[in-house]
Amino acid sequence: MPVIDPKNIEIEWRGRDRNIEHRTLISSEKYDCEMALWEIHAPQSTGAPPHVHRHDETITVLSGTIKAQIDREVVEVHSGQTLFIPANAGHSFGAISEEDAHLLIAFPVGEPTWESIDWKTWLADK
Repeated sequence: MPVIDPKNIEIEWRGRDRNIEHRTLISSEKYDCEMALWEIHAPQSTGAPPHVHRHDETITVLSGTIKAQIDREVVEVHSGQTLFIPANAGHSFGAISEEDAHLLIAFPVGEPTWESIDWKTWLADK
């Protein structure tokens, strides 16, 4: 049974300015599994642009706060809370706390897929 230590996993820098620290802790590429788990440290005013997955997603906020939009609903998610995003729901999020938002993002698939969306077009169909 593997014990996963994020300190031993290489950082993948993401985001528009490559300032989001991303680690893939679990994926089918690393293990023979059907789930994925990411650890993210997102500085204030960074996050994920509007997109959609064909599978569910959860975002657990370990510290900090994010603001997320799922289709037409906007919510704040604080430290200790988990946000559930159903399959096929357009969504985005941004870190709004002064401290980095430390997140665990889980998917019930070995390799998550996503498509970018335009909110205006996406919401016009809802």
